[in-house]
Formats: sequence, structure tokens, C-alpha cells
Amino acid sequence: IRDGRSFVTRRVTGIQDGEAIFSMSVSFHVQDDEGLEHQDLMPPAPQPTELLDRHDDATAEDKAVYREWDNFDIRIVPREKMVTNDYLAAQQRVWFRYRHPLPDDQVFHVATLAYMSDMTLLGSSRVPHRGVQAQGASLDHAMWFLRPFRTDEWLLYDQTSPSAAGGRALTQGRIFDLKGRMVAAVTQEGLARVGRVLPKDQYARQDK
Repeated sequence: IRDGRSFVTRRVTGIQDGEAIFSMSVSFHVQDDEGLEHQDLMPPAPQPTELLDRHDDATAEDKAVYREWDNFDIRIVPREKMVTNDYLAAQQRVWFRYRHPLPDDQVFHVATLAYMSDMTLLGSSRVPHRGVQAQGASLDHAMWFLRPFRTDEWLLYDQTSPSAAGGRALTQGRIFDLKGRMVAAVTQEGLARVGRVLPKDQYARQDK
């Protein structure tokens, strides 16, 4: 779309069986720009090593859901161990990392985090609705990569859902490394219907 001195922009469309099933806009930025610097503090959370691996602390149903994520170590911070903000409607924190060493090339880590950022985020919208069955699926997803990072090292995903209404939920996430640096930010809109729950393998096939 555009080639500038500091930024380039691209549009990608994925087509399957003659139909567009995926659309993405991407902006790339040179690495050596200098400018203002600040960030929010990383919220308090127990260290990931203090939490159980999901593989060791999961029901048979959970293990089936997480099977596609076997290469990822995902540890949700228990509610009783979270410091929450009374002004936020729904909050969740998750430690995660890729289980195996990755090359040093930052492109591998950016691509891996793009995949990882979809994990568990929509679940933050269900925190105030424990026990309510809801049909969920990602509708749109935006990411900003802020600082270099490694996805084969622990990252804290601070998640919130500021609103859910009309069968859709808005979710947001901030991702921090172990040094407390904010390395990425995420916003996602997802399906949050009740009353029409489909098996998980049908979510991708339904008309959103």
C-alpha cells in the first residue's frame, strides 16, 4: 500500500476455495527511531514458577481444549492471587511462553506472539459470568509490538474486558516480559452469544 522512509504498509488477504476468509493490514517501522518513552507498570502477579502447569492441573475437558496448544506453557493466575481494580468489569492475568527454544531472529518471536495473543484473551470476558455457557469465537484482532522480546521466555498477559453486549465482547491485553517491560498490546472483539452454544469444532465454520 505504501513505502515510506520510516514506515511501510501492507494488506494481506487469505483466500480458501475462492472466498476471502482472512484480511490483515500490517504496518512495519524501522528499528532505530528515537522518541518519547513511557509505559504503564506491570501489574503484580505471582511468578509463573509458583503456578501449576495447565498440563498438570487440568480436567479431561480442559486438556481436550488445550491440546492444540501443547507447545505452549499457559498458567492462569488464580483469582485469589490477583490484585484487581474495582473500576474494571472483568480482569484476568496469564503467564505464557513457547515451551521450546526459538531462533534469535525477532521475526520468529513476533509471529509466535501473534499466535499466542489469541490464547485465553476472550476468556477474560467470561470472568464475571462463571457457570454461564457462551458461544465464543474471535471476530477481529489488533496488535502493537512495542519492544523486542522472546516468546520462549515467560510473558505476563494482563487481560481485561471493558464491555460485553449484543452478543459481542470487547477484550484488551497488555503483555509484559519478566523485567516488567511492556512488549505488546492487543485489542480483540469476540463472539459472546448465549443460548446457541455449538461444539467447539463448529465455531470456525459458522457464519459470524
